[in-house]
Amino acid sequence: MTRVQILPVTSADCGAKDQAVFGNRQVDADYFFGSHQIERHSKLMTYWRAYRDSTTVELPEADQRELEALIEKELQSVSDRSVMMAKELCG
Repeated sequence: MTRVQILPVTSADCGAKDQAVFGNRQVDADYFFGSHQIERHSKLMTYWRAYRDSTTVELPEADQRELEALIEKELQSVSDRSVMMAKELCG
């Protein structure tokens, strides 16, 4: 799954005009990905970038695993949110 996906909604799906919905946008904390997860993800990404740019140090293994889990959760939340929004559009 890519970080940015477009969910096509067609007239056959919900009787509306054909349209592409939900490209890449910033999403506030919600049921799918909470504020604590957003804050922790941001913090770990900052650490990861610093370690990536360093030639001598790697991100600690536990932090790397936590970051990977948060990225997976973030991607799943985008998918779940898209499904919910498509259902709302389709009535």
